[in-house]
Amino acid sequence: CNMLLMWLLRVVLCATILTSVVRSNHDHEVDDHTDSDIDNTDIRRPNIILIVMDDLGFNEVPWHDHTDIKLPFLDEFVRSNALIVDTFYAMPLCSMTRSALLTGRYPFRYGLQLSVIENGYPFGLSIFEPIMPMDFKNAGYNTYMIGKWHLGFHRHDMTPHRRGFDEFRGSLSPMLHYFTYEYRVDNSPGYNGRDLWINDREVRARDTDGVYLTDWEKDQFLNLMDDIMTDDPQNEVPFFMYIAMHAPHEPREATPECLALYANVSCVDRSFEVLQNCENHQIEQAQMSCGDMALREMITHLRSIDEGRVWDNTLLVWLSDNGAPVWDGDNAPLRGGKKQMFEGGVRTPAFFSGGFLNEERYGQIMDSTKPFHVTDIYPTLLSAAGVAHSTSSVFDGIDLWNAVQHGLQLTEEDDADVGEVEDEVDRAEPADIQLRGNRLMKYVSDDNMVSI
Repeated sequence: CNMLLMWLLRVVLCATILTSVVRSNHDHEVDDHTDSDIDNTDIRRPNIILIVMDDLGFNEVPWHDHTDIKLPFLDEFVRSNALIVDTFYAMPLCSMTRSALLTGRYPFRYGLQLSVIENGYPFGLSIFEPIMPMDFKNAGYNTYMIGKWHLGFHRHDMTPHRRGFDEFRGSLSPMLHYFTYEYRVDNSPGYNGRDLWINDREVRARDTDGVYLTDWEKDQFLNLMDDIMTDDPQNEVPFFMYIAMHAPHEPREATPECLALYANVSCVDRSFEVLQNCENHQIEQAQMSCGDMALREMITHLRSIDEGRVWDNTLLVWLSDNGAPVWDGDNAPLRGGKKQMFEGGVRTPAFFSGGFLNEERYGQIMDSTKPFHVTDIYPTLLSAAGVAHSTSSVFDGIDLWNAVQHGLQLTEEDDADVGEVEDEVDRAEPADIQLRGNRLMKYVSDDNMVSI
């Protein structure tokens, strides 16, 4: 009996091993077949550069063809070297978008859905929310940040160095004066301070001869890239770099060179309606022109390093954090602006570029019937880099890398895979929302759709 039992156990064991081998081989065959459906040659780990502009409106980029703003570099570069995302949606205010961008999750999940984090506020993005640089760092990337943090700094463990960045060169507060690097708390004239840093070292205007803040950010990028290449000439270790530029956020300050571009530009002053002040609008445009000049130097330098090999292995993403203020910006033809949930407040310009992006996508516009939400950036970049999400936090955004890189259309399953929020909301019927031209339209009945 014992001999028979031993024999049966051996038969079962052998059968189990054989079944595992067959399934393993079958899985490999299935994987190979799936990979062959898409010519997936993206086997390198790309450098990731994520650039965020501040308060740039939908109609403040020349590729939308209805503005007099002067951005010659971006105009030519985006039309010929980028995939335009014309239906990009962010949040209506800075801290909301920055938190959603870096967590891949909606701000109401961690209490930042109502306002921005002002100087002096004793709260910020929860340290229990994992953010993007952490995943890249865990995957062996070097991680850097330049520019505006604005996610809280009343405790050291809420600042960039403690949140996954190897280096930080920028400011922690909502906004700075562009020449003095000073900030003000809650508009109180009696409580000012300075807030510009290279890691833990304070940067003062006297140290830089008062260089314009946008130019300082550009210089930090150039210097940082030189440092990276000095330490790693072959770019064997990929890097993740988050560049949150201050332009064209208030206060309204620009260099004489940029202001001169708008000296003869006409404008209809509508300040009596509290809609637009011409002088401030022209300064705001000048601030973005300064940004264009800075980006020209940054991207040109990046493309020249190591005869273009670093650029060839870099994915660049560019976006604005929310719409422009209605009082001195331009979100036409969209309704509303910054601080509002109308499209003018949340629909912003965006594009993908870099040598890692499929060249066939250059000069194209991404599927204009599908919104691309700011929470989608995080899972999309992880997918592009082949980096795993290293924590148990659930994304609200979805991975759109195949839509970006290969132009694949989303399936109904992809559309439904947006975390747990959809299942928690009881929607009235009918409630189909579609993009029609420049408007989001809600289906009410067979012959009635209303703008939302």
